[in-house]
Amino acid sequence: MPKPSPMQGRVLRALRDTEPRKWHREDHPLSGKNYLRLFKSRRGKYFEVEHNLTGVKRKILVSTAQALWNNGWVKEIPNYKYAELYVYLEITEKGRKAIAGWEEEDYNPPDPEDRVTADEIKDALGKRHDDPEKSLLIFEFYPTTGGNWNAPRRYDAVAFEFWKSNGFRRIVYEIKVSRGDFLAEIRDPEKRQPAMEFANQFFFVVPVGLVKKNEVPEGCGLIMVNADAESRIVRSAPIMNENHTPEWGLVASLVRHAYRKGWAYGMKELKKSQEMENEKDETTMDDE
Repeated sequence: MPKPSPMQGRVLRALRDTEPRKWHREDHPLSGKNYLRLFKSRRGKYFEVEHNLTGVKRKILVSTAQALWNNGWVKEIPNYKYAELYVYLEITEKGRKAIAGWEEEDYNPPDPEDRVTADEIKDALGKRHDDPEKSLLIFEFYPTTGGNWNAPRRYDAVAFEFWKSNGFRRIVYEIKVSRGDFLAEIRDPEKRQPAMEFANQFFFVVPVGLVKKNEVPEGCGLIMVNADAESRIVRSAPIMNENHTPEWGLVASLVRHAYRKGWAYGMKELKKSQEMENEKDETTMDDE
């Protein structure tokens, strides 16, 4: 059974413990209840949350309310006449049990010093690809060049395996340090579809405890990173697109990246030669 996040736990606690509002009509659907109110757009999407709770200082995100709903920790209050505009949610018995026995520290997020940052995740990925003879890891990689508006989006990190025994694999890493950002990502599978078509493996890379293994979409893997920038694969990613032929846009992007990093053939030698020529010219001028 999944465990609520600290923020989700605070919302559940407030739903459980806040003194309910008294309505002038005892038969009103909301009378004696604590609730979350989700505003619904004309297209049926939820876009804002209101509540009658105390003890919740931060604004409650739609993603938080939907996560509580999806896990069965809250349920819809039926028979409300404005159902086409709002959905009201109240805590369930399952939601009460989810936070039963929690201590105060369980409701608090980790200390900022203990939180894993995106840079620490990059360091961890760098350790996984620290042999330049075996692979090349590129951060913020565009799989093509030019200003094509239809081009795939930038990938957080891509590793290119050089050994045939590893299948010359292309591994795409999607870095997430916010749970809300992760939930938004998995709700929009079309957003990562180009990466799924490009990669031989696709991994979400997150801080330890941010994501549950069973929350990761099919076809994706999961890597967790701790505060020491140590990583481990929690869920393996299946091998895909083994017969994929690279497009020239990808080749152009790799060549451009090599040029910018000074890895292109002859770049270092050319620069060294130019420096020697400049030193020679300066020596000649001094002699004159």
